[in-house]
Amino acid sequence: MELEEIVRGLTKEQKEALKTMLQYVTGSGNGLGVEQLEKPADGIGAWLNKLKVDGYTARTIRTYDYTARKYLAIDPKPTAESIRSYLARRLDSVSEVAVRTEQKALKSLFNFLYEEGLWGGNPMARIKLIKEPKKERECPSDEQVGALLYGDYRLHSRLGTLKFKTLITLICDTGLRISEAASILRDNISLKAPMHIKVQGKGKKERTVPIGAYTAVHILKFTQMTAATNSPYLFPGSKDPNKHWDISSIQENLRRVCHNLGIKPVTAHQLRHWWATRTLQNGGKLEIVSRLLGHERLDTTGIYRHIAAEELQAEHQKFSPMDTIAGGGRHKR
Repeated sequence: MELEEIVRGLTKEQKEALKTMLQYVTGSGNGLGVEQLEKPADGIGAWLNKLKVDGYTARTIRTYDYTARKYLAIDPKPTAESIRSYLARRLDSVSEVAVRTEQKALKSLFNFLYEEGLWGGNPMARIKLIKEPKKERECPSDEQVGALLYGDYRLHSRLGTLKFKTLITLICDTGLRISEAASILRDNISLKAPMHIKVQGKGKKERTVPIGAYTAVHILKFTQMTAATNSPYLFPGSKDPNKHWDISSIQENLRRVCHNLGIKPVTAHQLRHWWATRTLQNGGKLEIVSRLLGHERLDTTGIYRHIAAEELQAEHQKFSPMDTIAGGGRHKR
């Protein structure tokens, strides 16, 4: 058995102990039979290959690649202190969420380089991820969503309008992510009972999502009108039918429609929030909603349990202990 094969079977702690011991014995090198890099940037290619094999989405890989190259261009051989200093400066100009994404990219890179023996240290080892601010997610009103679904508006053509309304209807009926909805394959649509679609979510995980009759009618009508494109996608790209509808184009259309309707701007992800919130409020089980949304953890789905201001006010009036005292024991237990 080769040394590299043996080393791959060790735990992270065992690798570190072995590396320290061999460095002490030999006086140099990483001791694992792997030649170290001159600089971390030289290992980006191998790192990206690992991300692909591990099932990371193309979008995440592009983001991580861009982040790592951008940072290492200004700090070729970073230390923990230089990275902390960089992150602190970034927090002065961008959101915590953006900085957290950069942290995750750098942590992933240096974990890989260190564990593979390609770099002598891991400057990200003791840098904790910035906590994301817990913000209540804004849920569009039923009036806003109704205007998008049933409002009288036009895009550049009748077909373009139908395409847009079909996608909006689909998201409002299923809670799909915009990337999932835009990339649905026609072969993954079943309009026979039980009607459903198959989508590829985060981590390239496929799941089956039911659709309602109103959505099915839109899909059927739209696919009939676009059959001549021979596109594999439900929503073909405007310029190239062999590609799916560009997400930035969808977002721009959504902004334009909201403006034309005179309603507060709504994002595609907020429509996903609306679906999850209304489904839970209507009595949907958290476990089922979580599965339909493609969440791995129930607490991720729990953030969609919005409580309307009117509901809070009504419950407060019904059960406030102050009202009990002031009303002479009005609430009977």
